[in-house]
Formats: sequence, C-alpha cells, structure tokens
Amino acid sequence: MQVAVLVLNRSNIHFHWWEESTLTNAPTLAAMGFVKVRVSIENIADPSRSEGVEMIVDTGAIHPVVPRDLLARLGIEPTDEKEFILASGERVRYPVGEARVVIGGEKAPALVIFGAEGAHPLLGVIVLESLGLKVDPGKGELQRTELLLLRAGRVEADDSNGPMSSP
Repeated sequence: MQVAVLVLNRSNIHFHWWEESTLTNAPTLAAMGFVKVRVSIENIADPSRSEGVEMIVDTGAIHPVVPRDLLARLGIEPTDEKEFILASGERVRYPVGEARVVIGGEKAPALVIFGAEGAHPLLGVIVLESLGLKVDPGKGELQRTELLLLRAGRVEADDSNGPMSSP
C-alpha cells in the first residue's frame, strides 16, 4: 500500500508517495488519512472570479495555502509577506493576500498564503473555525460545530459600549 507524506521546505509544499513497508524504519514519518473538501476560492472584490478546488484539511495549519497560479487566475495579488515557521523549525517568508473561501454555501474571508505553482491546496483552521466547522477524523469529513464567543465579563442588555466591552 502507498501512503502520502506531506513534505515542507523553503520553496514548496508537496507530497511524496512511499510504499508503507519503507516507512517502518523511519520513526519521524507516520501514515495518516486525509480529509479533503471541495472549496470555492473567490476574489473578494469581484466574486464572479472564483474557482472550485479540492483542498486537504490541515488542522496543523493556521491559514489556507493556495497555489499562486490559481490566485493569479482569480486576480488575487499579494498584499504582504509574512514569516512562517515550518514543521522542521525553519523560518520562511511567503507572500499573502486576501480571498473568500466558500464551503457548502457558507463564506468566510481568509488571509491566504501564496503556495508554489501546482502545489496541492491546504485548508487551515481559521477558515474552519470562522465557518463553524470541525474535522471528524473517524468519518473523514467536516461537521458543523457551535461558534463560540468567549470573553471575560458579561453583556448587559443596555450596554452602550457594544457586546465586546467589559464591565
């Protein structure tokens, strides 16, 4: 049986396929299943510019990683560059921009990382949490969950400072 192993390096995020038998002597590698979801990536300024794509849900990732060629087709340009720490501990800089992610008709704005051309898109936890979704690893799918708004203090009915103020 072949298994996929996610490999991160300075310029790319990609998968390698190995025979399961070759992983037995490699304690740092583990076989795992992937949760995949069909997502639409939209240009926030022009929602008619959108494209459907299959993304791997990565609960270890904060932001979505989308191939830069896909973002370019949608007219989404980098707005900044941010430093990220890879699983190896290496620090790298990637361009980032803003897009809208749509899953099952629900929409959320997202800071997206411009991945390498042709890289497999990854969906991070911020989008999942924004849409009230969680991963069910047993079923290999996304499920609805409650959106939580936690804060210190309590909200009074006549709170003139808004719901996020503390007494």
